[in-house]
Amino acid sequence: IPTLVVIDELGELPNLELAQMLRGKLGKRADAKLVVVSSAGEPGSDFERVLAEVRAGATNTQRDGRHSRYASGSTVVHEWRLRPGEDVTDWSLLKSANPLSSVTEESLRDKYESPLTDPIRFSRYTGGLSEYSGDHLIRADVWDAAKLDPDEYLGVADRVVLGVDFAQ
Repeated sequence: IPTLVVIDELGELPNLELAQMLRGKLGKRADAKLVVVSSAGEPGSDFERVLAEVRAGATNTQRDGRHSRYASGSTVVHEWRLRPGEDVTDWSLLKSANPLSSVTEESLRDKYESPLTDPIRFSRYTGGLSEYSGDHLIRADVWDAAKLDPDEYLGVADRVVLGVDFAQ
């Protein structure tokens, strides 16, 4: 059982099972720490749900510009991010959410203007905003909520018809 575990980009994992297992194991070692470094996760993900719970349940909250610190018991979250609705192309504002000295307004602009940059991923990874683009036809949470058990419906009808209208 280690005394220090660092997980980079926990928000990219499909769930929090690894972090939950490690958190349980680390309690067996005095002064053991679990450190997570991550940009925003997919909207509606376990990571974003737990992060919202930490923010809401914090017994001590401090804010300074785009940095927030949430603490409760042995859990402490430091967060640098834009607020929802803020412009990720306001380079000065975006820089304030990226405290690393090698990140500059110019480097942020260059990164954004690269043909390899996806604007939504840029918002998530650089601005700390968990959001979908307008390109999704159906939000993932709506699609997942509509899931049916196929065993219930097999043999109920001779055919299944699905109609989709993509017109705007």
